[in-house]
Order: sequence, then structure tokens, then C-alpha cells
Amino acid sequence: AEVRLDQTAEDVAENERWERESVAREQIGYDADAEQNVKFLFGVNGLPIFRVLVMGFIMLGSFLKVDLVWELSDMFNGLMVLPNLIALWGLSRMVSKALEDFDTRCHGGFKSSDSSR
Repeated sequence: AEVRLDQTAEDVAENERWERESVAREQIGYDADAEQNVKFLFGVNGLPIFRVLVMGFIMLGSFLKVDLVWELSDMFNGLMVLPNLIALWGLSRMVSKALEDFDTRCHGGFKSSDSSR
């Protein structure tokens, strides 16, 4: 958090509180998405464990400095690349076949069903 010379200690504390609330609001959106993913992967039985973990991290974040919380948030957002790369690698054959099919249709005389064009 940036501190200006004309700020009082109360102003600095208010700014830090506002930043924590911003992080909390952002986190609620991520949690809603994550709950749907947990439900899909592990069923409804995985939700209580997930919710306990989320509450633990929210409590931990409320005690840490704001800059550290943002850095951790950025790090975990960056780590989301890993499952996406694994999925892309796993789907690469399917994507390759779809691309070949697309190329065949486009270059092989594929025509739109609309005859007015």
C-alpha cells in the first residue's frame, strides 16, 4: 500500500481495510467458480472439505499484510496455467483431428447450406 506524507495513521489503516475487503470480494467470485469445479470433480461430498480449506485461507489472509496477500493471489492465479497446459496436452490429438476436418471441409469444396450466397 502506498503511503503519502499527508496521510494519518487512521487513513493508512482505512486504506488497508479497503484493500482487504477488495480482495475478499474478488475471492468470493473465485470461490463460487471453484465450488462448481469441486462438485463436478468430487461430487457433493467434496464440498465440505473445500469450504473448510477456503475459510482457513480467508482467515489466514485477514492476518497477513495486504501486499503479501496480493502476491500470493497472483502466484496462485499463475499456477492455474498448469492444469490448463495438461488439458491442452491431453486434448491435442482431438484438436488436431478437428483442425484436419476443418481444413478438409474448407479446401475440399465445403459449401454453406444457404444457396443465396
